[in-house]
Amino acid sequence: MSKLATGASFQLKLAFADEDLKHPTHDKIMFWLSKRVEDPAIGRQFLPTLPLERVAAITHMPDNETLAGLRSDGLHLHHHFQTGDHSSSSETVDAHWPNEPAMAFEFKRLRWEAPLTEKERTVAFADLEAEYEYGRTLIGRTTHLYSGLRTPRPGGHGASWKYEKSGETFEFEQSVRRCRIFFEVKTAIKSVGDLMRQLNFYRQLEQLRGRSDGGLRPRLVVVAPFHEEAAAVCKAHGYGFVAYRPSSEEFAQV
Repeated sequence: MSKLATGASFQLKLAFADEDLKHPTHDKIMFWLSKRVEDPAIGRQFLPTLPLERVAAITHMPDNETLAGLRSDGLHLHHHFQTGDHSSSSETVDAHWPNEPAMAFEFKRLRWEAPLTEKERTVAFADLEAEYEYGRTLIGRTTHLYSGLRTPRPGGHGASWKYEKSGETFEFEQSVRRCRIFFEVKTAIKSVGDLMRQLNFYRQLEQLRGRSDGGLRPRLVVVAPFHEEAAAVCKAHGYGFVAYRPSSEEFAQV
């Protein structure tokens, strides 16, 4: 992992100067970590729980037969059907819907040694970046269907339409957003202060400063052999800490 890179000439020197990268244990931790982050349950534990936004949407539409008739008459749906009952509305709801789907949460990709940039310059590298997709808004869409009765006008000049409700449908839609977790791997923590300086620097960079898709802010998580003091300080500063235990399947924040 690179340290602070403040200038163009100093930048490349520091970006590849991390001696920890050359340690065999670093690769072992990276492979151990890569296998586990692909489990969506792993990613979910590092991110805050957001309430699922529910939106009830109601749309009034002609059925397919009526729609075909409108088109055959050369009539534009928006302009003509508004004289019937063509409208849409939506409102936010708090209650669960019966049989509603669970909020989506899916692993999308991982990236080793992901560049961290500032003003289009690479100034550091995150050991591993994991990206997930999560459901944010659930839309319960009700569509009221209307059938139209077509009455030709005298003289063959067009037709008039009268509408009657013929049924309705209900379906769910779910909008999703992306979120990212950046992992900093250490074979050993020699100095808590040095680790905090590095993490605080990363937090200011473009990839960690903003929010993915306008949603959750990216998280920064340390993975290292257990270090009680480092874990406590990381937690106090808003960083995650996972203890590397090669003989254990456990993967959780300390």
